[in-house]
Amino acid sequence: MERVHIDIRLQLPRQHAGVLEKAIRPEIRGGSSKVSAEIKLSKGGVTINLEAEKLADARAALNSYLRLINVAEETVTVSSELR
Repeated sequence: MERVHIDIRLQLPRQHAGVLEKAIRPEIRGGSSKVSAEIKLSKGGVTINLEAEKLADARAALNSYLRLINVAEETVTVSSELR
């Protein structure tokens, strides 16, 4: 069976990208043994790469990371509005 590979590319302002990367990195380090994940910070944003043997495992990881991304981005947006 072929491995499932998913790339999540987010274009974000540099400050938001840095905060998001710091928020997600611990989750990636302690993630599932069924899914390998890495996060990369770039000038234009953040890229998260996921690989798994099974589509169901990749999909579960994708949903989890999308939820984490959403919460982190909402937090950065709200905190920047309070300043």
